[in-house]
Amino acid sequence: MADSAFTKGKLLKSTDIIDIYELIYGLGSPDATPLEFAYTKNGKEIGDAKHTQKLINKYGITEFDNVDDTWDHCTIGYNPEENTWYGWTHRGIYGFNIGHKVKQGDVVADEGIPIGFEVKTKKDSKKLARKYSEALAQFQEYEDALRR
Repeated sequence: MADSAFTKGKLLKSTDIIDIYELIYGLGSPDATPLEFAYTKNGKEIGDAKHTQKLINKYGITEFDNVDDTWDHCTIGYNPEENTWYGWTHRGIYGFNIGHKVKQGDVVADEGIPIGFEVKTKKDSKKLARKYSEALAQFQEYEDALRR
């Protein structure tokens, strides 16, 4: 985790897909708070353990990735049974699979994906999942700027 206020603690649980670690927020402080965070097997942060379990159990995601190397946590994931890449933030989640067509008003249409674009490959669906996550994250940045 990029925030130095967090200290990665002990491994609490390990599965075939993820590792769950105890993270301590404010280590050394009387208000130190233990949290449970999930990571991929290669060490990429996914996020809160409960949210990650929901992504696995409800959406069937077994492969997690970050949008690109500048992102410090995973916000896209793949469900191999559905052949679907999902993108998410705390604002929402959406899956893209082969045959999906971009329509007017779709979030990804505002991210440079042309209306009418049809997903033909797994690579295409991953691209749309990335664009979806990026769009939702940018919306959050815009809201945060309005509050300042």
